[in-house]
Amino acid sequence: MDELRIRQGLDTALAMLKEVDDQRDILVNMIDGYQALLRIRGNNTSQPPPTQQMTMPITMVPAIANAKKPGKRKGGGVRKANSWRALIKEKLQAESGQSILSKDVWAYLQSRGKTTKAKDPIAAVDLTARDIPGVKKTGPRLWKWVGIQEPTPSTTNHAQEPAVGKKVEAPAVPRVS
Repeated sequence: MDELRIRQGLDTALAMLKEVDDQRDILVNMIDGYQALLRIRGNNTSQPPPTQQMTMPITMVPAIANAKKPGKRKGGGVRKANSWRALIKEKLQAESGQSILSKDVWAYLQSRGKTTKAKDPIAAVDLTARDIPGVKKTGPRLWKWVGIQEPTPSTTNHAQEPAVGKKVEAPAVPRVS
C-alpha cells in the first residue's frame, strides 16, 4: 500500500470513530434523560406509567452505549496509550536507534489525530521528548531512542560517594620536617 492509501484509510477510520463517539454521546444523554424522568415519575405515583415503549433506532448498536470513549477519562486526562509522551516514545522506538527530526514526530502525532494549541507544535514535541526516559537529544530538533540504561556496578564508583550519616575522614598527610 502506498502512503496516500494508508492515510485515506486512517482518515476514514478516524471519521468513523468520531461518528461512533457522537452516537455514544447522544445515547448517554438519552439514558440520563430517561433516568431523570424515572426519578421524577418514581416520586409522583399518582400519574399512570407511560404506555408507549421507548425503543432505540435499529441503526444503533447497543454495545456503543457501554463503550468507553477512546482517549478520554473522567478526570480530564488521557489514556497512556494515546498520550503525547507514549506516541513520541512509540515513534522513536520504531525508528530502532536512528535519529529522527521533531517535525517527523509531529507529522506522526498528527496522523494519529493529536493536535495542540501551541504556537510552535514542533517545539512542543521537543519539550515533551526531553523529559521521556530513554530518549536522547542528538542535535537540534533531533531525537533518538537509546533505551533506559540501568547503572551497573562497574560504571558506578561507590568508593568516592560517602554513605549517608557516616563520617568521612581526610587521608593522613605526611609532615615534612
